[in-house]
Amino acid sequence: PNGQILPKRGKLAKKYREIFVAPPGYVLLEVDFSQMELRIAAIMAQDPTMLELYANGKDIHAATAAAVMGISLDEFNNLDRDTRDHKRFLAKAVNFGFLYGMGWRKFITYARTEYKLTFTEEEAQHIQQTFFYLYRRLKPWHNAMRRYVNEHGQVRAFSGRVRHLPSVYSPDEAIASGAERQAINSPVQAFGSDLGLCALALLVKYVDFDLVRPIGFIHDALVCIAPEDRAKEAAAEVKYWMEHIPTKKLFNWESEIPIVAEASVGKNLSKMVEITDEWFADDNVINWHDIAHVDWVKRCEIAKERGEKRPAHPYIRANPHAPKPKRKLYKRLPHKRKIRIFKPRPAPTRVRVKRKVKLA
Repeated sequence: PNGQILPKRGKLAKKYREIFVAPPGYVLLEVDFSQMELRIAAIMAQDPTMLELYANGKDIHAATAAAVMGISLDEFNNLDRDTRDHKRFLAKAVNFGFLYGMGWRKFITYARTEYKLTFTEEEAQHIQQTFFYLYRRLKPWHNAMRRYVNEHGQVRAFSGRVRHLPSVYSPDEAIASGAERQAINSPVQAFGSDLGLCALALLVKYVDFDLVRPIGFIHDALVCIAPEDRAKEAAAEVKYWMEHIPTKKLFNWESEIPIVAEASVGKNLSKMVEITDEWFADDNVINWHDIAHVDWVKRCEIAKERGEKRPAHPYIRANPHAPKPKRKLYKRLPHKRKIRIFKPRPAPTRVRVKRKVKLA
């Protein structure tokens, strides 16, 4: 199936992603570039605020959320966990919505359809002004890309990939403005895709196929399968090659900010557990069961604080030797009749009888 259309959010997203299961004895690895489009846009726009945040290893979604709320980043980090997570989720819609020059009216529709968030017109206008005031070099970058595509009819990514946009010369203003928006986002998304393909080629060339077997891409995430007892080693290999792509040798270009990849592991795509840097540094963690157990302990603590029911343990659910729950026996309802299925009888064979003829 086309991995680019796999849903991430919504009621049916988890059920749909449960279809993709690792073979027996293996686990799924999902390693994706962390905020790759925002990082590439920060380099192309040369925005000092974005470059400083990424150079210092800070969270740009948290910085945007703090600016919208009118508080400092330190004050935002001191908020309670639920408020911080909710505001950060709102900031994701803001960052990815206005990154390519989206208008505030379209942002309202985008946030409602993609993130299930509702904004009023006044809130959308205020957020747009705050966003471009915080990241001041984005609008000049948008205008520069519009001028370039109107002059040359094409745009070029850092990897050298060219996107021709002849529709920018269309007399229809809607078609021409659409081509201008594509001129802004196409170099960013194209280069992010090229980096993923480079990482995949490095994995195939330098990593043992018995350790990591790439399956495909879901947006900017590389999905692989790995042996269950070597999941930590496999995740470290994939993470290393995705973060150390030789862009200077391949494209004669070097990133000013680090490229970061985040790894998660699980039995299927709906139940993935993130692997942090502490897990890679700890030699005692050898497989995904230990990671899932500690993640389960954290979720139990959060559920206890909220007064919710304790979640089920992932190892017990994933253990193939665990006893299966007994099936409930339901009585047959009186109005339900048992339907008998009659097999058709074979057709009788005709036997020809020879009659004796008496001769006179």
